[in-house]
Amino acid sequence: MKVVPVVRRWRGDTLEILAFRHPLAGLQLVKGTVEPGESLHAAAERELREEAGIDGRTATSLGDMWNDVTAQSWHFVLMDVPGALPDAWVHRALDDGGHDFAFFWLALDHVRADDWHAMYVRALEHLRQVTHIEALPERHCARLLIIDASDRTLLFRYADGRRPPFWATVGGQVLPGETVEATAARELREETGYRDAIGSLVRRRVEVFQAGDVPLSRWVEHYFVVRTAGGALDTTDWTEEERRTIREWRWWSVAELRARTEQLFPAWLPDELERLVAASTPDAPHGS
Repeated sequence: MKVVPVVRRWRGDTLEILAFRHPLAGLQLVKGTVEPGESLHAAAERELREEAGIDGRTATSLGDMWNDVTAQSWHFVLMDVPGALPDAWVHRALDDGGHDFAFFWLALDHVRADDWHAMYVRALEHLRQVTHIEALPERHCARLLIIDASDRTLLFRYADGRRPPFWATVGGQVLPGETVEATAARELREETGYRDAIGSLVRRRVEVFQAGDVPLSRWVEHYFVVRTAGGALDTTDWTEEERRTIREWRWWSVAELRARTEQLFPAWLPDELERLVAASTPDAPHGS
């Protein structure tokens, strides 16, 4: 997976993002590979520091995109940076023996595709949609970390035609007049047939993506724990969209999640499941 730290500024009414010219490879965006065991946000901060010399902090996710040019998932992270940056500068990056990267500000509405490699053209198309994040509609949803007696969590495998198949938790959008807790109970019942109690809220994240037939939005996701005895799933109440996009489901242990080969949303799920399992496991007796 690639991560793209995005630094933006307004110049009058024009929104600009940070880009640079590589002395050998031409115009580029700051990006890099997420290292094993590294979170997306830590990778974004590291890449911005290494490639641009900027000590920034992650602000919010700008979603992810399957880049068919590189056959990789690219995740975009909006960054907060200290103070105002200059109009242009050169940073000596240490990659490949050291290169001078010439940084400048790019107006997203004035991009010449011929000036960029095709993989960056795809990335810039995504950024044109999401960089005005404040203007995107905000939607709330409840997501469920359903954990069985064997400390496994239930995930669905989605294939929506816009990206390679991926695994994600049970959950769905908050309906008008509904509390997020009521949504959690309804989604549990509709998507699994289970009627277990909704546990505590353990995570909240903001993510930009398009879900099913809903247009691109700024999603506020609320993650609840559900402890269950498990059992067969009842899909009677699935919607037409769920029947079309959910291809399979299974229970996953922490070890299995870490060894998976397909993409997982959210990426921090193995760590969160491990934390929840450890928190619910009584201490072993002394001397054992």
